[in-house]
Amino acid sequence: MLRLLKLPEAIQTAVRKGELTGGHARALAGLDDTAKQLAVFKKVMSKALSVRQLESLLRERVERAAGKRGKKGNAAGTSISSVEDRLRRLLSTRVHVRQHQGGKGEIVVEFYSADDLERLLELFENVKG
Repeated sequence: MLRLLKLPEAIQTAVRKGELTGGHARALAGLDDTAKQLAVFKKVMSKALSVRQLESLLRERVERAAGKRGKKGNAAGTSISSVEDRLRRLLSTRVHVRQHQGGKGEIVVEFYSADDLERLLELFENVKG
């Protein structure tokens, strides 16, 4: 939630007024540039995009940008969505992969209860061998 405070004032105001959901704002916070955040925000507002549609739009932008750079910086030449699919199957939960400029990125693994979090922790502990 603290990341949302780094969003431009226009986006924060839209969230406060209920014109934009927290899910929209979190997706926009994944963009690395204020100008990009505002441009996509305007598109979301004008086309009344759902959070899922926004996430799909952002994923396409990342994949296009990765395509322009070539396969370098793109997880072993695999698309972000296929990496997400593989992680979803492995972890049996929703996973979001965001790739930033310079090849860095983040993986967000969702959990839905304390038991689910414990299950995921056990899976991760088993990986370390």
